[in-house]
Order: sequence, then C-alpha cells, then structure tokens
Amino acid sequence: MKAYYNSFLILVFLVFWIPFDGYGQKKQKTRSKFQYERFDDGSRKLSARIFLKSKSGIAGVPDAEVFFTAGEDSTKIDLGSVTTDEDGWCYLLIESGFNIPSTSGKTTYKLKYSGNDSLKRTTDDLDVINVDLRLSLEEGDETNVATIGVYDMDGLPVERAKVGLNIKRLYSLLPIGEERTDSTGTVTFEVPTDVPGDTEGMITLVARIDNDRKYGTVETHKAVNWGVPNTYEVSEERKNLWTQSAPLWMEVVVLGIFAVVGIFFFYSLYQVYLIPKNR
Repeated sequence: MKAYYNSFLILVFLVFWIPFDGYGQKKQKTRSKFQYERFDDGSRKLSARIFLKSKSGIAGVPDAEVFFTAGEDSTKIDLGSVTTDEDGWCYLLIESGFNIPSTSGKTTYKLKYSGNDSLKRTTDDLDVINVDLRLSLEEGDETNVATIGVYDMDGLPVERAKVGLNIKRLYSLLPIGEERTDSTGTVTFEVPTDVPGDTEGMITLVARIDNDRKYGTVETHKAVNWGVPNTYEVSEERKNLWTQSAPLWMEVVVLGIFAVVGIFFFYSLYQVYLIPKNR
C-alpha cells in the first residue's frame, strides 16, 4: 500500500511540475534610456535605447518595436512606433509645427516596449519643460560678447538653467563656457577672437542646454564673422601612394646598400684575381 502511495505522489508531482517547468522560465528584464532634443527650427527628436544589463555588460535589443506618446489622459496622442537598430537605439523625429499637448508649459513623453517570449516589457517617461533659447551677439572693440537667454513658453525668464556656449567645428563642438542663468534668465560669455573660421572668418556659435533632466537638450545657433579668416591650399597633384621625390633618409639608405654590395663585389673579384692560375 505504501508503494502505491509513493507512486501516486510521484505521479502528482510530475503532472504539476512538467507544465510549470516548460512555461515558468523567467523572462529577462529589459531597461531603457530615453532622451529629448529640441532644435533651432522647432523640430524635436526622441531617442530611446532598449537594452539588457548583466554582469558581462550592456547589450542593446535589436528589432524591438518601441511606441511613443505625448501628453496624458484626455490630451494623450500617439506619436508613432520605431524599430530599434542593432545597438538597441531608435529615433523619432517630430517636425516643426506639429501640435504637441502640454500642461502648464510641461509635456510628458512616454515610450513602451511590449517585450516578447524571452524579454519583459518596459516603459519609460520624460516630463519636459518647454523652453526657448535666444542668442544675441554684441561686437566690441576688444572683446565680442554673446548673451544667451532662456525663456518659458509664456516668455518669462527661466532662472538657474544650465546653458553652454560652443563653437561649431567640423566634427564636434568647441566649448567656450557653461553657466547657470541669473534672475533675468540670461548668461553672458566672451567669445575668443583667435578662433579659425572659414575663408571669410565666419564661425557658428551654438547655445545649448545639454541633456538636462528638466529641459532635455535644447539648442540654437548663429553664424557671425568673428573668426580668423583661413585659407586652404589645394594641391594640384592627384592622391597617390608615392611622390615625385623620395625622402632624404630613403635615398641615403638605398645608396648605402648599393655601396656595401659594390664593395663586396669588387673585393670578391680581387680575391679571384689573387688565386694562382697553375694551382
């Protein structure tokens, strides 16, 4: 009887354990990184990354469909969905003039990734205060001054906003300084007068709030003739792997090699001449 009872317990265990073993595998937890940018022309960009974090490091989730919305409750609108690239990043561009709902000058952006059979779903949100950057320039006899103003959508100054001034270079931004705005919502920077510009001395100044937790990334720019004119000489020779004349060190090395070979050659002939003919 006891043997039948033990067999019954084993059977019950197998019946309940096998299904849960097949369907009870834990899904991996996904994480997200959410960023907001507003450009000078009024367009906006939402950047998101879906990734996995483990002891070995961070790995992006490719081909993940991410849904974006703006606003909350009755004002909520769908912005669309984008599929992540091989590194887990995706980008949604909102064109200038598109009506984005806001409450008291603040907009809530949300993302959602629904997950799959092996990955958990994840959501994220950003509460962005909408601000406007204004860049004004003043040329002096000895110094040039750039003033950056930060204002909300009602035109009121924003105090304690961290804003920086940069000069646009070919592949990056050259920082001039970074300060927080005063009670008038402005901050002033002196612009160096020795910065190389184009052939006419034009440089592009970029005012930028960089990845702020309240305002996101906001920038505006202006071109001004405050740089040092720079001339570029274009060679008439076509690009190739050689030149018309070899470097001096190469000529010396080659001549030295020929000289050593020649000495050994004539020394060998001399030794042959010294061998007796009747030997």
